[in-house]
Amino acid sequence: MDFTGKVVVITGASSGIGEALVYAFADRGAKVVMGARNSAKLAEIAAQLFTRGIESAFEATDVTREEDCKRLIDKALSAFGRIDILICNAGISMRALFDDVQLDVLRQLMDVNFWGMAAMTHAVLPVMRRQGSGRIVNLS
Repeated sequence: MDFTGKVVVITGASSGIGEALVYAFADRGAKVVMGARNSAKLAEIAAQLFTRGIESAFEATDVTREEDCKRLIDKALSAFGRIDILICNAGISMRALFDDVQLDVLRQLMDVNFWGMAAMTHAVLPVMRRQGSGRIVNLS
């Protein structure tokens, strides 16, 4: 697919699936806005994109913090003036038997994987409504 000129915001963009999505969308013409906790890694990715002539922006983002989610959306708007696609990719996993897991680990899992997605969606919905368009993709 061709995403030329589309603005794509991706959380969890500093590694794994998120980083792969950054390059996949960039290679298809998108302007990419990256959010993740590791700002040094985001800066490296942005520099690589720049050398390839691809426009990007990034913001250190912890999706468990509503103000970080809003700041990432604001960064996208200040850089590119719109948001066409939000990909909520930030997430953590847990590998253990349920009776061996502390409840605080499960709370953190829900804070990142569910509430982080909810906070990002909440932050972008007014923008997409004003624009009259937009797509939200949640990975789990």
